[in-house]
Amino acid sequence: MVIGKNVSEAATHASKVKNVSKVLVVDNDAFANGLAEDISKVVQEVAPKYSHILAPPSNSTKNFIPRAAALLNSSPLTDIISVVDESTFKRPVYAGNAIATVKMSDAHKVSHHFSLHERDLYLFISCTSSY
Repeated sequence: MVIGKNVSEAATHASKVKNVSKVLVVDNDAFANGLAEDISKVVQEVAPKYSHILAPPSNSTKNFIPRAAALLNSSPLTDIISVVDESTFKRPVYAGNAIATVKMSDAHKVSHHFSLHERDLYLFISCTSSY
């Protein structure tokens, strides 16, 4: 999903990424400033169709992901570096000196993904952009 103002170019680029079968576009002047309150509500509306909501790491996603997770009655899973299976993730702990394996039972897995690998693209990806 690409959310913002004048995001058609970003949506076109997203549609060309390998293994991406669908790109949702929310292009509206209301999202010009990328306010977390607005973006998280859009994520909440779309989320019932998806089990996983991932976003690339950025100041914007670190702002709206926790809000979106709260609206979905889920805990945000931060800084994951690997997806083991649909409910198991790996993330760094102790300032990166160890890797924890985290299993999540929430209906919606909501995260700003630290390192998104091509094999993980089967998951729904939510990102913001303003080109």
